[in-house]
Amino acid sequence: MRARDPVATHGEAESSRFETHGQVVAQKPATLCDKHHPMASTGEPVDPKSPCGDVGHGTEHGLTALVALTRSLATEHDIHDILFLVVSRLAALLHVDRGSIVLLGDVAGSGSVVATSDDAEIRNLPIELEKYPEIRQVLDSGSPLVIDEVSSSPLLHDVLREEGPIDFVSMALLPIIGEKGPLAVLCLKGRSRVRFSDFDLLQAEAVANATAISLNNAHILSRLKDESIGHARRMRELGRYLDFFESSADAMLVMDRAGVVLFANPTAALLTGISASALVGMTLDQLVARSAGRLAKEVIAGFPEGRYPVGVDFPLNPGAGPSRLACVNFSLVVRETDAVLATMRDVTRERELAHELAQTKEFLERVIESSVDSIVSADLRGNVLLFNRAASRLFGYEQGEVLGRLNVERLYPGGVARDIMRRIRGNEYGGKGRLEDHRVDMLTKSGELLTVTLSASFVMDGTKPVGTLGIFTDIREKLAMEGRLARAQYELAQHEKQSAIAELAGAAAHELNQPLTSIMGYAEYLKRAISSDPQLDRAISVIQSETERMAEIVRKVGRITRYETMPYVGESKIVDLDRSSRTDNEEPELP
Repeated sequence: MRARDPVATHGEAESSRFETHGQVVAQKPATLCDKHHPMASTGEPVDPKSPCGDVGHGTEHGLTALVALTRSLATEHDIHDILFLVVSRLAALLHVDRGSIVLLGDVAGSGSVVATSDDAEIRNLPIELEKYPEIRQVLDSGSPLVIDEVSSSPLLHDVLREEGPIDFVSMALLPIIGEKGPLAVLCLKGRSRVRFSDFDLLQAEAVANATAISLNNAHILSRLKDESIGHARRMRELGRYLDFFESSADAMLVMDRAGVVLFANPTAALLTGISASALVGMTLDQLVARSAGRLAKEVIAGFPEGRYPVGVDFPLNPGAGPSRLACVNFSLVVRETDAVLATMRDVTRERELAHELAQTKEFLERVIESSVDSIVSADLRGNVLLFNRAASRLFGYEQGEVLGRLNVERLYPGGVARDIMRRIRGNEYGGKGRLEDHRVDMLTKSGELLTVTLSASFVMDGTKPVGTLGIFTDIREKLAMEGRLARAQYELAQHEKQSAIAELAGAAAHELNQPLTSIMGYAEYLKRAISSDPQLDRAISVIQSETERMAEIVRKVGRITRYETMPYVGESKIVDLDRSSRTDNEEPELP
């Protein structure tokens, strides 16, 4: 009989509180107005919107008592006092033997008797809801239940069979509903048959609703008190660090694990533009700009799990001042204090400079990649660190094959790389640490030799060389053009020389022809005039023959069209008249 009633056994043995797990409940769904719901005594659900008829005798007295009871709910602050006050006064008001409240537990299927009218000492008596189908039905449905006769209740049939008779005849149960649904059940029960009137149930429902409000307020008040006590405790524990925080040049915030600021030093006030006193009580997501609110909440959510990120950039809420960017590091102040330290540093200008530097770096990389000249840089050990697209085209290597993998000596024939380094270190090739417009042969990936001009220098870190930079200009086309130009110039010079010789020869032939003609004429005249003298005749014949030979030479000179030479005395050369005056179709004269 007492297996389901821990309240009855509580005074007999304290240990039975945790063994019996019983509680008084109601059986059938209770109607608020019996005469409009004739099925109220059979266990049908009550329609809470049903109109009520005449509440009968004692209405005024009941209302007065109800007002007094709800006023007490509003003025009491201790949750247990509130609940005991509710059940004891309501039991007296409705003339039942026991009023009690069963609170739904945090663990599924658990509950506890938090107050009962016949024992002020009972506050948190645990029970198993599995043994109380009537309580489960009220919690599941959120509707009141009325049991006129416990012994004939279908809902309690299995309980009566297993546990035996229950020490109560009639019961009424009403849900106490909070923001998220039923959170407790108000139980009213009598050891003799009780006929709960419509007005009785209305009063009980009003008290249940008022109790729900009081429970919620008491929960909030208790939480605020706990937070206040916890805040005061943390501040006392942090007191020994406050002098350090106050004097720190870094902005510092001390906050709890919910991200609520407990302390802010003057530098933090200067950085945020909010006074230190106003910062206290604000949350991290309120301090940062709206765009970073989600990130701030994610950081706060990690505190209970022991995640304290470092180097997180937050744009601060600008308010009336300029927008700023703060780099924040989070850490646990002291493990026992459960407080989080946030150190903040203004990195607005630093991040702007970094952005500008990144843009400059990107621009320079584009310039290097766009250069028509090959650019190669290596450390002092020769490991290639920079190899632009033009270098890939020139040497035949892909950038991935070279960077960090190829030594720069592989680009030169044997020993040339060391000679280049010697020249860079010297003063005579463009100044110490420099080499300008030096022609050198290089090796392609396929082993082909190519000629380039090289301008090179050391890459300096202050006064210390840390690498080399070389700019290679492919001059193969230039050299080919120079060769073609040299040949053209030679051919032009030859042509000009031949033209000059031809013009000179023509002029000489023209000038020599006249005196030779005169000589030949006079020689013929003399030969006829003194034919009687054999000696003079022979002399005149010699003159005539030599004059004819000279005339032939003059004719050859006049026909010169090219410049051909033949060896002469010593190493000197003279014009070969025969070859110079011969046309392409003429056969050379036999010697």
